[in-house]
Amino acid sequence: MIMFDSSVNRGEIGCSMKVRYNVERKGAYNGAWIKFDNLDLRQYEEFVFWVKGDENEGYTTTFKIELKSPNGQVEYVVKGVTSSWSRMVVPLNEYYYTGLGF
Repeated sequence: MIMFDSSVNRGEIGCSMKVRYNVERKGAYNGAWIKFDNLDLRQYEEFVFWVKGDENEGYTTTFKIELKSPNGQVEYVVKGVTSSWSRMVVPLNEYYYTGLGF
């Protein structure tokens, strides 16, 4: 289940995207996706976001981000998720210059 939760935010305003999942069965997986229509990422060097796990519900410490373009896709593994807010940075320039042409 994916929802936006205004009771969980890093600052005084805003909200967070909360992803609830169950992967107890062997071979199970879960994910969430956001589509940025016609967004040209060549002008950006990084994709920055904040993440934290929920101690009460449990959480993964690692997850994968996939960036897709008409020319292909790349994967970036986010590691080190804790129960405190952490700033995560995905370096876009190294993916762009490999020829994917976001």
